[in-house]
Amino acid sequence: MLSKHVLLPSAVSLILGSVALAQFSCPTIPLCCQYVYDGYSPNVTSVMSQVGITPTSVDVVFPVGIGCVSIENPSADYILPCTSPREQVCCQYNKWGGKIASGCVPDPPIATA
Repeated sequence: MLSKHVLLPSAVSLILGSVALAQFSCPTIPLCCQYVYDGYSPNVTSVMSQVGITPTSVDVVFPVGIGCVSIENPSADYILPCTSPREQVCCQYNKWGGKIASGCVPDPPIATA
């Protein structure tokens, strides 16, 4: 049987680890994107037209991510981690199947021990 002295430090470590993870986790949608753009570019307008977005019909929040994959639920053919040249970001809007995501900010990966 384990003593209380062994269980208590383990429980405290688990709780502190969970708090640290929550503090640095992405508050929106964590994605790994091939490209991230701060404004309109030929690539951005091309992808927008492919998914039916026009600058006048939808407010696009920059920066935007192009070619994004969910980090929490990646497709079977995608291998994590998200490494350069891809960029890990948190995006507010990902309604277009990862082709374009809007309102993205950098999300540095959480260091693991």
